[in-house]
Order: sequence, then C-alpha cells, then structure tokens
Amino acid sequence: MNTTGDYRDKLKRLGCLSFEILKEEWYYYELEDGTLLSVKTVLINVFKEGVDEKGRPIYSFSWTNIIGAVSPPQLRGPPSRKRYTPEELEDSIDKEELKFTPLKEGWSEYRLEDKTRLFIKPILVEVSRTKKYDSRGTPIYITNIQPIVKVKLRRK
Repeated sequence: MNTTGDYRDKLKRLGCLSFEILKEEWYYYELEDGTLLSVKTVLINVFKEGVDEKGRPIYSFSWTNIIGAVSPPQLRGPPSRKRYTPEELEDSIDKEELKFTPLKEGWSEYRLEDKTRLFIKPILVEVSRTKKYDSRGTPIYITNIQPIVKVKLRRK
C-alpha cells in the first residue's frame, strides 16, 4: 500500500520537489473565426537547481498545455480520428496567425514543499487553423503558448 509520504520521498530522491495545486485556471480566447479556444497550463515537475548569489533558490519546471476548441458550425468538417504529425499539421495550415481576444485570464497557483508559491499564466502568442479536423469535426489549431512563471519565496 502506498502512502502520501512514499511518493514524496521518491520524488525527493529523484531531485524533484512535491507541490500542492492551489488553483488551476482555464483561460479562454475568442478567435477571429468565431472559435472559442480554452487553454490550461498544467505543472508536471519542479526541480530545485541550486541557489543564486543572494542565496535564493533557483527552480526549473516542466509543464504541458491542454488546449480545446469549439468552433461555429460553418467551420466544421468531416470528423477524423487520425493522429496527425506536427509536420502534417504545419503543411495543412488554412489560416495563419488568427487574431484573438482574451476572454478570461488569471494565474494558476501551486505551493511547493518548501512553502514557495509558484504562479503560472499561459500566454497565447500565436494561433493558426489547419485544414485537418478532430473527432468532432472541429478544425485543429496550431498554437504557440508561452507560460509566464512567477515565484514568491517563503518569508523567513
């Protein structure tokens, strides 16, 4: 039987910090073609890499982006269950650099085991629509999302 302490000890042995999710936000953008794009950046791992010249911890992170799209009926096409390679998607771009409007943004928040607070906000930089469709017939979009990370150290 595994207990909470078991995984934390294993993470620590592997050089990874455990963390608690305080808040994970969905972010919404309306694209110029009428599509509603939802984005969530999810923290996966946190590593303490050392300390800087002032003795403050230096962290590195890994995360993934989750992206969903809901398009108006006139944009939908034949549903497909095919998994496309990045190259196939790049070669099938229908509309590059769609304009978009943020509808809901904020910060996701995590507490590291050393009590440091970590805030992550995904920023949609670029989005393009392809001629490929997902299993619901929604166009597949290629996105460039860059997270902003803010670290609030624990006060002593």
